[in-house]
Amino acid sequence: MIGTAKSGADAGSGWLELRLSTRELKGVVSFLNQLKSQANALQTEQSTDKARLEANTQQTEWAAKTAWQYLSELAKNLDILKPKGPALSLDGKTPWPSMRLTDFRVDARRKKLRDQEVFDYIAMGWNVVPLQGAPLEASLHFVFNVANDDLRHNPSPEFLDTEE
Repeated sequence: MIGTAKSGADAGSGWLELRLSTRELKGVVSFLNQLKSQANALQTEQSTDKARLEANTQQTEWAAKTAWQYLSELAKNLDILKPKGPALSLDGKTPWPSMRLTDFRVDARRKKLRDQEVFDYIAMGWNVVPLQGAPLEASLHFVFNVANDDLRHNPSPEFLDTEE
């Protein structure tokens, strides 16, 4: 193979003059055909992967939309029923008054994925309030003892501040 770069004004144009024998030409063509074959195989694999990703995205979107609709309907019904809440206690011994669950809500956020809007997450929330009476606001003061790795309450008189 003989190759020479053009000189003069065309030197920076990127052209290269090649003179090949028939045998060398067949080798280059064979190499080019091999590259084309590899490129086609990779392109086919990538399009298959993209189709699989699109199908998975569609299935996930359908499932997320179904879950969102179900949770939205559930929140409406639970808001009407106002079910009893769980038994709560700070120390595991002294129970809090009976509680109920209210103000059910569902939040669904979307994000961009491969130039397409998809569900990012779906969440359901509610408030826990006393079964009878109005909720009281309180604050608890705790001191964390790192040396003993335990949580102890602050014995100050302001241990429980209530506001009405």
